[in-house]
Amino acid sequence: MADIFAALYFSFLKTTPENPSDVDRDYCLLSNGHICPIYYVALGRRGFFPIEEFKSLRKIDSLLQ
Repeated sequence: MADIFAALYFSFLKTTPENPSDVDRDYCLLSNGHICPIYYVALGRRGFFPIEEFKSLRKIDSLLQ
């Protein structure tokens, strides 16, 4: 799945971290929650949040809970 998310967020999806609420942006819906960490890495590397947030993965009240 890492390859798929890398391809989506760096080659195919129309997204901009500077304007994540853009009405013309593409959306990626994830239905299997066990791969969320890979999804978070793609979003973080794309610039949607600081990569330092990875340290808070699965911690109560964190961005990546």
